Parts: sequence; C-alpha cells; structure tokens
Amino acid sequence: MSPETVFGRGFKLLDSSFVKENLCAIVVDESHCIVKWGQNSDRLKAFRSEYGRLAELRSMVPSQIPVVALTATSTIATRKNILTSLTMTQPALITLSPDRKNIKYSVMDVPESDTSCIFAELCNELKRDGRQTARTIIFARSHNQCSDLYKSFKKKINDVNLFAMFHLTTEDCRKEEVLKSFGDENGSIRVLFATMAFGMGVNCRGVRRVYHLGPPEDIEDYVQESGRVGRDGEDSHAVLILFKGWNRCKVSPKMKEYVKNEEICRRKFLMETFEEDDRTSCKIIPHSCCDICAQKCECRVDDAHTIPFKYCDTVQSQSQHMTTCRDVSDEEREVLLDQLLLLRGEVLARVSGAGYTLAGADVTSGIPISEVEALVKNCDKIDSLSTLCNRFSFFGHEEEIWIVLEDTLPPSQTSQSIALQELHPTVIDDIIDTDESDTNDEYAEAVLMSDAESDN
Repeated sequence: MSPETVFGRGFKLLDSSFVKENLCAIVVDESHCIVKWGQNSDRLKAFRSEYGRLAELRSMVPSQIPVVALTATSTIATRKNILTSLTMTQPALITLSPDRKNIKYSVMDVPESDTSCIFAELCNELKRDGRQTARTIIFARSHNQCSDLYKSFKKKINDVNLFAMFHLTTEDCRKEEVLKSFGDENGSIRVLFATMAFGMGVNCRGVRRVYHLGPPEDIEDYVQESGRVGRDGEDSHAVLILFKGWNRCKVSPKMKEYVKNEEICRRKFLMETFEEDDRTSCKIIPHSCCDICAQKCECRVDDAHTIPFKYCDTVQSQSQHMTTCRDVSDEEREVLLDQLLLLRGEVLARVSGAGYTLAGADVTSGIPISEVEALVKNCDKIDSLSTLCNRFSFFGHEEEIWIVLEDTLPPSQTSQSIALQELHPTVIDDIIDTDESDTNDEYAEAVLMSDAESDN
C-alpha cells in the first residue's frame, strides 16, 4: 500500500488487533523515494511528504518487528539518508553493485532542438523494419516532448501499434497495454516515448536501446532508467542526447559533470557514486564499455567506435558544424570568460529577486554557466552572430554576447566582410562589379561610409 494510504485509512488497520498479532515486518520498497519525494528542499515542499513520515509506523507496532528497506538504485549518500529517516540504527546492509556489464554508455551532442529531426532516422527505421525494430525507449523530460515525438511518428507511420506514449496523465487502460507489451519480448510496441513515470516496478523485456532526450535530474534517475535495457544479459546501449537548450532543465551538478566529462570512463563515473570501493570491472572490452573507452580501444572491430544512434543532419544543422576562424590564446579565453560572467551578473541585477529565487540564476539570466563554458571553449570557431545563435542557447542575449566576443577577441578571418555584407549588401555587390584596380579604393570608401553612418 502507498504511504498516502498508510496514513489515511490504513492507520486504523495497523492499529487493529489482527495486524498486531500477525504482522511480521514493515517493508519499504523503492525506499529511495523517501529522499527524492518525501523531504523538503531549500525552495520546495516535499512532493509526497508521507514518504518522509514512514518512520512513524515503528511507534505503532511492537519494537521487535523488523523494518526492511529495499531499493535498486541509491547512492552512498541516499542510503545514509534512508537509514536516518527510518531510524535504523544498527542495520544489516546487503548491497549489490548496479553495474550492468552488458550496457554501453554514450553521450551525443546534436545541434538541434526539433525532436522530429533528432529522431528522424529512428522513425525511418521503424517504418522500414516494423516489428523487427530493436525495442527502444526514449526518455523525455516533459509530456510535451513525448507528445511531439508521438505526433511526428504518427505522421509517417501508419501502424500506430508500433509506438506509444507513457507519462503521468496517460490513461490507465493505455498504461496497461504498454506494460503488457513490454512484458513480452515480442510485443508489438517497438518504440516508447516516456517520462520518468515509466520507471519503478516495470518489467521490460527485450529492450536494446534507451535514449535520454536530455539528462535526467540526477545520477540515480539515469542509472535506474538506463537500466531498462539488456535485462536478459544481451549487449545493449544507453545513449544520452544533448540537444540545443538541454541546460534549461533542472540538472544536478553531478549529472552536469557526467555529460561534460570527456576523459573518465563513463561507467566508472556512474558507479563511483554508488560504491564505497571501486568494483567496476576492468575486464570489459573497452569498445563495449562506453564511448570514451571506445576511443582508446585498439581493437579492429568494425563497429568499435560507433554509437547506435543515427542523427540525420538538416540543412540548418549542417551549417552549425564549426571550423576554426580565429586564433585565441588561453589568456584571451580567460578574459572572455570574465566578461561573460560580468554580463551575466548585470542581467541578473536587472531582473526581479523573485525570479531569481524561483527559477535559479541560469534560467533567470538566460545565460547558463554551461553554455558560457562551452562558448569560451569554442570561441575560436564563432565567426558570426548567426553561428552563435545556431550553436548556443542564450535565450535573448545573443547580440549582447556577440558584442562581448567581438570586443574581447581578435577579429575572425571573415568577420569584417560579414559585418560589411550585413550593413551594406548593395555596396558589396558594387565592389564585385568594379574593375579590379579600383577595388581597394572602393572598399575603403565603403568602410568610411559605414563608419560615418553608424556615428550618425
């Protein structure tokens, strides 16, 4: 029974003589929910506060009745929190590593925010292969993302039995159909668009790929949701997709570290939050471990470096592939970072304190720290305002940031001609038509005209 039921009509049941005489244990399944849902945070009240009250049950039953807490994914810190919340002072701990050796972890960055474009190739695969498509789950961060994906697939695929949605407001009868299909390895549903509602207690069979459209809130959620694949021990893949604007969602610092990491084995990074000692197997073939290890693998296996996700570049995204256009020193990058952080502070000062309290500095300012760091890292490849807008998400402050970038860094190879083209396209056309001997004079005159007009 749920915590809400326990502290509702279940309260009288626990107080009955029959229960007191026959009760053999109090078992709390999915006990990590005590921490995730049952406790207040600095800014928000508990989502399901009754989870945080479960320790009260101990006062209603004889002291010799044992308490058992079960969870499949809890970090070291979460385990300690659970024990404290349930007042378990001398517990017998039985722990197993959540490390699943048959899952390969990867992170992929796509310069796109349109979900129909991101998963266009998967849609084509499902249309072509039908029920032979490898079973796939796409975890989205919102109902809207699930709905958008479902609609885009429905436009191209006639057999709607091949894909489905599962989120909090999905009708119960539809949820039952999805759960029944996923309980059968050969079930008709081959692609599922889901939120975290498709989680605890779900029996998934034959799932080969899990895609996360943006990172979940924390490492625990990611390990639990990616654990839907490969439950039969067969090789499977968990791919985290970073789309344009992913950093607008609430993500823990540790989860941000995971997606930014380019050096440490992803499996090792994930498991160190769950294990007090390093039990991560070193016997896994590198190309089967994660995308980072695959880059270091010396095997000659054909697919050693491939990620089981095909992204179909649109015309827009192809224009976002960046090449070096200016030389930038480390000192200049540091100055750029300082100037961008200064701008961020100025923007925050312009907005109300209430917005800052409710949304956080990244969302309120529209200048996320992660985007600032990415921009500084790739500043030598930003040759125009359009490139900056297409590649980074600064939510209305692109022009201000472009000005900071231009004022701080040495000019790019194309910035002068691009700026002139944007200001005076007809002048450029005239220059092209002039005699070659007059080109320099005409160009100088055009620049002077541009400067004079801007002064006026």
